[in-house]
Formats: sequence, structure tokens, C-alpha cells
Amino acid sequence: MIAGIVFATFSLLAGAVGQARPTDVDLLPAHYVLQRANVFFDVNVSHKPLRMRFTRVDAQLERGVSGDYAQVAVKIDVASVETRPRFLSPIVRGSGMLDEAHYPEIRFVSTRFVRDQAGSGWLHGDLTMHGVVCPVDFLVTPVPSAIQPPNDGPLEFAASGDISLQKFGLSTWFPGVSDAVHVTIDVAFAQAP
Repeated sequence: MIAGIVFATFSLLAGAVGQARPTDVDLLPAHYVLQRANVFFDVNVSHKPLRMRFTRVDAQLERGVSGDYAQVAVKIDVASVETRPRFLSPIVRGSGMLDEAHYPEIRFVSTRFVRDQAGSGWLHGDLTMHGVVCPVDFLVTPVPSAIQPPNDGPLEFAASGDISLQKFGLSTWFPGVSDAVHVTIDVAFAQAP
């Protein structure tokens, strides 16, 4: 149920870089580190919404050699999940769902980014969760400042997508828990020192 997921938003740098003039590409840093991330997963439990947030996320963004592609690698700490209502947090982390003892991390690695004419685009990649690897897609949109970021300012993006719990072997709670999980992400990357 973690997408990132995520955590995925990150490769939108490809869109921002792709909009730069060819003479500007060499001026853009090649390596970015995560400055902040908000990752939310929304699922229905007995027809009521349950929101989850992961508070410990690590990600790196690499600009491609040609300046038109960025590689994204993301790690999410399963133990950092917080739910609303809060009393469900240990249940979600436990062996009946995410099983943090056996699968302490969720990982995402981008494979490609397809930009549309408006500057947004689809980030494709592989999500590893609960020991299963599945392809996932996220619609990524740059925050206006990401289109032409200041020299020392962050690159900011928003992303969203849906994943299937069944594809990751997380069907223990069906039909009480919906299969579809909606993932929303907002991130900011800073130039690496």
C-alpha cells in the first residue's frame, strides 16, 4: 500500500530539466537530496476512509547525462507509518498487514518518465513492498517554482496514483479493506552539497 511510492514524484525533475534551454542543462546540478516529503495513503476500511502517513522517507534524484531524464530511488521506513485514527498504527505495521518485522522498508526505483505538453507527466517505476515487486505509475506535476527553480532553491513536485493491495499479497483483510489505495505525495529536493 505504499507507493512512493512514492514516493515517485521525484523524477519530475526530468520535466523541469526537459524545459531548460540546451545551453542551460550543464548548469543544472546532477545530484539532489530529499529536503522534505509528505506521503499519504488513503484506503477504505468498512466503507470509512483511513489515512496513513509515512514520516521517514529517504530519496535521491539524479539528473541524466543528456539532461532529459532523472533517476529516482526512494526508501520508506515502514515503522514510521501513522494513521488517522492513531490506534490503528500498530495494526497496520503488524504482521497482518505491512509486517515491519520482516519487511522494514518499502522501495521505489524509477524506470522512465513520460512528460506531457503541459509539463506534467507519468513516472513509471518498480515498487517493492511486502517482499513483492510490482510496476507502478504516478501522475507527477511540478510546483510552479520547479519549472524554473532559483539557483539555490528546492525542486518541488506533487504526485498521485493508485496501487492494488492484492498485487502485493496484502489481501488478509478483504473484503473489509478496499483493494485500491490512493497515494498522494508532495516532495522537495535540494541540491546535494
